[in-house]
Amino acid sequence: MTNLKLTPISGRVVVRQDKASDTTEGGLFIPDVAKNKPSCGIVVAVYESYTTSKGATVYPQVKVGDRVIFVPFAPERFTLDGEELLLIRESDIFTVWIKDEK
Repeated sequence: MTNLKLTPISGRVVVRQDKASDTTEGGLFIPDVAKNKPSCGIVVAVYESYTTSKGATVYPQVKVGDRVIFVPFAPERFTLDGEELLLIRESDIFTVWIKDEK
């Protein structure tokens, strides 16, 4: 796990995208060119807060460690310490997966 040396700003979060599966549920191998990258991952960095043009202070709704589902074409990809990460606007996150504590 990367020890991030950055803090996103202006309502953005950094996400480590889940890996695409190498096989189908039936066990067939999926070549790299045919893999769809998942639209989900783990939040690894969050902005602290920001002020809108109308003067309102906005605080994050997600936190580090949350598993999220996001808009597939929204993220900006970047590499930090050899690891590919995604920079996503918090507004492009659809949902946070909640674990059932049963």
